[in-house]
Amino acid sequence: MQHFFNDVLNIKISTGFLDKQVQKVSKSLAEPYQELLSRLRLEKHVHSDETG
Repeated sequence: MQHFFNDVLNIKISTGFLDKQVQKVSKSLAEPYQELLSRLRLEKHVHSDETG
């Protein structure tokens, strides 16, 4: 991801900054993710498509 920012966007970021941002996003998505898992467990049918 650091290479993407540097090579594609021409933005230099440190691995520490990138790690901090990933942690912040992970924390903010934890509750919605758990809610989604809870709802999926209640569904009669769940399907996933691995073809991309």
